[in-house]
Amino acid sequence: MESRQKQLAVLSKHIEEANDRINKVLDRLGWTREHIKQKYKERDQLQTCPINKRHKVLSKSFNEHYKRCLLKSSGFYIKRRRVNKTNPQSSLFFYKDSPSVISFTTQDVNTCNTIQESEIHQEKTVDERRQEYDKVVLLTHKLRAQKDINKK
Repeated sequence: MESRQKQLAVLSKHIEEANDRINKVLDRLGWTREHIKQKYKERDQLQTCPINKRHKVLSKSFNEHYKRCLLKSSGFYIKRRRVNKTNPQSSLFFYKDSPSVISFTTQDVNTCNTIQESEIHQEKTVDERRQEYDKVVLLTHKLRAQKDINKK
């Protein structure tokens, strides 16, 4: 009976030492045991992709992944455009004082310098297209003249 108690004490000591080592590793990584349990729960919620069995996907994004994976397996590659949350630096300052460039971006509310694009599906005659072209050219000349006035 005494040998069993010694074995139990040795085993308890090993368990304590292992527990201490685990706690040190978790502290070094900045994790908690709850964090690890949560990760295992998330892993259990993963679904296997039917296209590629090596893919494990969260249930909430499974449909999107399935469509992408199906296209990719068929030879189609979808290039995702990443939206940059910060505003990229503008290159408009290069053209600020250029006499041959007309800026269609302005902060002036009184100046309306947007050219409306016509309906794509709308059929137009040659005369209608010519009139639209003339309007755009006229607007461009007005903008250029306005820019020249603002320069002075």
